[in-house]
Amino acid sequence: MSQHAIAVIGRACRPPQGTGFDAEFFGLPSDGSLPPDPGQDLLLELLWEAVEDAGFVPAPHALPPADPADPAASARRGPRVVLASAGLGRERLGALGALLPPGTATDGARRSGPAAVQAACRALRRGEADLALAGGRGLGPAGPAGPGAGAVLLKRLDRARLDGDRVLHVLTADTQAALRAALRHMPDLAGEAAVAPAVPPPAPGPASAPAPGEAEARPLPWPISAAGPEALRAQARRLAGHLAAHPGAGPADVGLSLAAGRATHRHRAVVIGADRATLLAGLRAAADGADAPQMVRGAGPAPAEPARVAWVFSGSGGQWHGMGAGLLDASPVFRELTEECARALAPHTGWWLPDVLRGAPGAPALDAEDVIQPAHFALQVALAGTLRAHGLRPHAVVGHCAGEVAAAHVAGALTLADAARVIARWSQAQATVAGQGRMIAVAATEEEVRARLGAAGAAGRLSVGAVNGPASVVVTGDPEAADAFLALARADGLRATPVAADLGAHRPAMDALRERILRDLDGLEPRPGDLPCYVPLAQGPADGGQFTAEHWARMLREPVPFARLTRAVLRDGHTVLLELAPHPVLTPALQETAGAGAAVASSTRAAMAAAASS
Repeated sequence: MSQHAIAVIGRACRPPQGTGFDAEFFGLPSDGSLPPDPGQDLLLELLWEAVEDAGFVPAPHALPPADPADPAASARRGPRVVLASAGLGRERLGALGALLPPGTATDGARRSGPAAVQAACRALRRGEADLALAGGRGLGPAGPAGPGAGAVLLKRLDRARLDGDRVLHVLTADTQAALRAALRHMPDLAGEAAVAPAVPPPAPGPASAPAPGEAEARPLPWPISAAGPEALRAQARRLAGHLAAHPGAGPADVGLSLAAGRATHRHRAVVIGADRATLLAGLRAAADGADAPQMVRGAGPAPAEPARVAWVFSGSGGQWHGMGAGLLDASPVFRELTEECARALAPHTGWWLPDVLRGAPGAPALDAEDVIQPAHFALQVALAGTLRAHGLRPHAVVGHCAGEVAAAHVAGALTLADAARVIARWSQAQATVAGQGRMIAVAATEEEVRARLGAAGAAGRLSVGAVNGPASVVVTGDPEAADAFLALARADGLRATPVAADLGAHRPAMDALRERILRDLDGLEPRPGDLPCYVPLAQGPADGGQFTAEHWARMLREPVPFARLTRAVLRDGHTVLLELAPHPVLTPALQETAGAGAAVASSTRAAMAAAASS
């Protein structure tokens, strides 16, 4: 099949049904100031339903706009979307665009539905978009109230397969004109069988294949929701009408589609029943605005501001042999992003990253700083891209030590080529002083640690290298003095642990590397980022242009007041802190600092969950 084949991953199609239009949901006036147009209203609803049918429910205000000049940015910023339609006026086109990610390109001047689909396919084939939403009147079956309409959400077939999308139909240059006939036979409820799927669906597992009669014996929920009460009744009427026309739709399949395939809005109703007749009776009551014992309805609170999420990129110290190898096998997205990082690193390192992560024969071991730090950086970048590909996106990023390099790249302040150069050359400089320093992590306050440093007579040989939390401090310095301090701290009953790094960073002795770092990183081209990037030297969001060679030389020398930086992130309204690392190095310190003011988690479980769905 042509490499430019286009997959239909979402669709909606039906004739006019005369039910109420939910103007409130689309942000349109309902006072009559916008002239009514049932045909346009139907197309507007169907375009959104095609989005829901694909399971792509965007959170527009959480997505920064895409930059077509930077193809590698798609994994950072989310998908680029083009919207092509025929028969949708300017007001309704703008209302739909407002529900899609910022930067969505709109084209409402197509003469027909097939022409809109052709324009959308061209945008995908040219690489101008990752997703294309297209539709028009005349694509759907006609009804007593007039001609119907149809809409599809499209993606390149190779990308759809990589992302694990449900493929309903395949369009090539030869078969594109057949879409009208295909759409006319596509039911409008997510989860129903469409035209012969081009990619067979996965075989049902044990959870979807109960013993005969078992599914009918258990009560099942049918949830529906809408932006307003009348729209909720209209939604119930549409669903009841569809089910009357499709008596073979199984109650469990309908419930799954309603729960997983549609957006959730403020006004809601849930019908619960163990058999189809009970469920349909409750659905009809919801459609009529009546009460029924098997149906409950209500309104949730007004939409709250979404939680503000900050991704935290820790420095090295959480590495382990085999890290990332499982995700390379389980997640195509993670594997592709890791190989992209490997290509950027290879000119500077001379080794192939996947071989290092897998422990392949002949690959360098994961035990030297000039291997650990680039591998750690690539793992973090690939984790970030994987989470983004599965719909998780941050409002800000936070960098700690070597993790600043990944944070600056994910924020858009450094290209992948520049970031790879920074982490490779910076870590190679550090490798030249391997064995000349050591760091100790101590579970104590900064005051307690400084008092013990004075008691140990370590002035000039040891110093506080980082304050990660209220009771999380890192001591850095000469190896012999660090060993003596470790013994003293443990004798005093403190929990103290050597950091898995063979140098003592964040102290004046790092000045010996300054000239090399300035020389090796000369010519970097940092730029303003797309996201706030919090770093310790700035004690807040950094100006993206500051990530020059001078910054990286200073950052290696200066102590890391990370607890103070964390408080700045919290003051700016971020209520979810997610550490991206192979092991949760900073998570305990983040929890100490945040207290009840934010939720703190590690990416380890999130990444594995994302891989499981790839």
